[in-house]
Amino acid sequence: MALPQRRLGAAPAAQQQQPFVQHAARSQPRPLRRRAGPVLASAEAAAAPQQSAQPPAAAAQQQQEQQGQQAALQQSVGVHGARVVVQDMVKHFQTRRGVFKAVNGVDVAMEPGTITALLGPSGSGKTTLLRLVAGLEEPTAGRVLFDGEDVTQYGVQDRDLGFVFQGYALFKHMTVADNITFGPRMRKMNIDLEKRVEELLELTGLQGLGGRYPPQLSGGQRQRVAMARALACNPRLMLLDEPFGALDPIVRKSLRNGLRDIVKRIGVTTVIVTHDQEEAWDIADQVVIFNKGAIEQQGTPQEVGRAPASPFVMNFVGDVNHLPASSQLVRKMNFHTDKPFVMCRPADITVHTSYESPEAAASAAATVHDKQNMGKLVRYYLRFDDGVDIDFSVPRRQDEEQYDLDVGQRVYVSVPPERMMGFDYAEVDGSAVTA
Repeated sequence: MALPQRRLGAAPAAQQQQPFVQHAARSQPRPLRRRAGPVLASAEAAAAPQQSAQPPAAAAQQQQEQQGQQAALQQSVGVHGARVVVQDMVKHFQTRRGVFKAVNGVDVAMEPGTITALLGPSGSGKTTLLRLVAGLEEPTAGRVLFDGEDVTQYGVQDRDLGFVFQGYALFKHMTVADNITFGPRMRKMNIDLEKRVEELLELTGLQGLGGRYPPQLSGGQRQRVAMARALACNPRLMLLDEPFGALDPIVRKSLRNGLRDIVKRIGVTTVIVTHDQEEAWDIADQVVIFNKGAIEQQGTPQEVGRAPASPFVMNFVGDVNHLPASSQLVRKMNFHTDKPFVMCRPADITVHTSYESPEAAASAAATVHDKQNMGKLVRYYLRFDDGVDIDFSVPRRQDEEQYDLDVGQRVYVSVPPERMMGFDYAEVDGSAVTA
């Protein structure tokens, strides 16, 4: 006997007089599926003991079951991530000083079910682009496409979006359940609201908290309520603006893991604006680096980290050392550039403690000028014979096993020339542009 077909949280057929349809692609019936388990979004859950090893056949079967459950969840939740394309986007603001080019000719594509992180200094255009995609700003020029449909002229209420803000924006006088169902109630969605709340609380690891009020929750719990509310209306695109900025580091990391798990399990396309590079590298499938209203580079976190496309990107992403192009280390490495300065990453530095090794013969001599305990890292400040300083960081365990250098000790430093980049300071300046 065939089961009735409906979306997650939908009311029984007898209650559905005028089914709500947000998008043409969602009008197809979907088979009833069982829900997935809750997200492990707490630091304690992350430290839960691992299960014992299984035979290969059993492990393969378990993996197939997990993949089947994920596919079932994507079918039942009713969330289908859109392919979002921004074409030739321009947004200029008229100010007393002239025209401020907040976004100036941006092209970017966001694939369905992926997480795209927008990174850049303040005033670089990342938040403005988020608002343009949401319909909160009217573009000066350009288009926004959802699954090939031009939505540039659509209002924010017609784009099937979910929002998560840094300040949560929860209604303090409403319970968690009422906050989650606020969107569906305002849109008069013909769904079983109680069922929707139950499933979203389970999805976000908030079971049993539906009757509480926001002031009775921790910061991490309030943020997960905001996520649940953003998903309540079956969005095609979820937008997050600095969502974890007000939380402590342990809770932030836990919530990042929970966010990625939710996105991958239900398949909603997600865009996040953040200043935290670790956050972007931890959860994003695609990273977009902004500078002065334009995109400097976009790609996977690995691509951007390993092969920065410009001096700005290399200087912005991760730690770097700046050296004069005429310095002892640059000359010893046979790196040639017509720029006045050279940058290199501390992670690309190799330090030898003995000049007898073959590698040390092609190195530049330096002295350990200072040593600092940074917790998980140990940072050394090395001074070359020409007076130029660089810093060099290593994990604590590696330092204990390999280095453990003393202040005043003589060392020999090398950097692969291909890991160096010439620049001048105008190229790494991220100041906003006003014409």
